Amino acid sequence: MSKFRRHDSGRKDHYSSNISYSGANAEPEARLRLAQLCSAIGWKSPTYEFEEHGHGHTKLFTCKVSVLVETFTDTVVECISEPKPQKRAAEEQGAEGVLWTLKCLGHVK
Repeated sequence: MSKFRRHDSGRKDHYSSNISYSGANAEPEARLRLAQLCSAIGWKSPTYEFEEHGHGHTKLFTCKVSVLVETFTDTVVECISEPKPQKRAAEEQGAEGVLWTLKCLGHVK
């Protein structure tokens, strides 16, 4: 089992998403929505750290997604995905967890 490896992706009040999507039920990926949210509010970009489990074709990935929520007090929101066979799937699940947490904390309407 390896340690988490950091990968950096790409204002201090609430954010309401007005993003338009193409397609019938299209919704952008959680990673994109999280990056857009952080940018719109003026927070630093989310960080993504991966951990690999297993060997060869049985390898699974977990992803820890972190966002520094800069308000009158700074808070770090972190979510770790379940083990997934693809890095992208682990990354998406971690980003979805952060978005859900930010919504529960009142940072997203």
